[in-house]
Amino acid sequence: MRRARILVGLLLVVAGAGGLVWWRVASRDDVAPQPGAANALTIAGGTGASLPPAAPEEQGLDAAALATATSTARGLGASALGIARRGHAVLLWSASGDDALVRSALLARLLVAAGEASGTTPPAPGAAPGEVQAWTSRLSVELWRPLDARDAVVPLDAGVPRLACCVWLRARDALALAVELLGGRRHLLDASASANALKAMDDGIPARGAEPFGARPARLWRDAEGTRLYFFPVQDLVILLVRADEERLADEALIAHQVLRGILDLQAAPEPAPTPRELVPAH
Repeated sequence: MRRARILVGLLLVVAGAGGLVWWRVASRDDVAPQPGAANALTIAGGTGASLPPAAPEEQGLDAAALATATSTARGLGASALGIARRGHAVLLWSASGDDALVRSALLARLLVAAGEASGTTPPAPGAAPGEVQAWTSRLSVELWRPLDARDAVVPLDAGVPRLACCVWLRARDALALAVELLGGRRHLLDASASANALKAMDDGIPARGAEPFGARPARLWRDAEGTRLYFFPVQDLVILLVRADEERLADEALIAHQVLRGILDLQAAPEPAPTPRELVPAH
């Protein structure tokens, strides 16, 4: 009898622990709400063709270099990797498929910054659901539908939107937004406002790694969840790395340099001017 009581007690403990684990998993931020769900607001988009594709070689990039970058992203445990040049998607890799929704604090900031560049002011922290609904509707009209992005989702927690951390969208659409801020495609956004947004979002901290960008014109946006956005204006290049393992992301510059080394159309350095001695050989 005593053994039976002990066994029942152990089963109750295990069941309780299992229920706690299930509750944590079910309520964590990594579970995307469905568009149209009662606990979410939807930013209505279009067909999902937000960024025209192109073969890497068509945009002056080596496919082998992009394959190396993809392998690096996989090794970092990333959710997605997107690379765009000259306003075209030359690489889109996602661990969960092209149409999977991803999230990070950085992508939420990207959406807010792009909205501001389009003249859509975000609601203040703690705003009423109606104010946030008005913001998502305006964002849809001014940016999301013209971008032809797939629907994005803003989760609600007890009726309060979680804009600071939890906007869900496709990696393709996030990359398209970044390209718009860089000014490389359809110019849906005001160039001056986009430049100001890029500058404001840049924390000025150089990329960690064995090979820094040095004097190369570049901007890096980051968050604490392993998401990185790299902007290289001269090369008309944007790189998006989503949700890599921060502990494995010790070298922030590695994946960007793997892509940069694959650029095939860089102009060769000019030949040095001949010296007078070379122009008039000694007799």
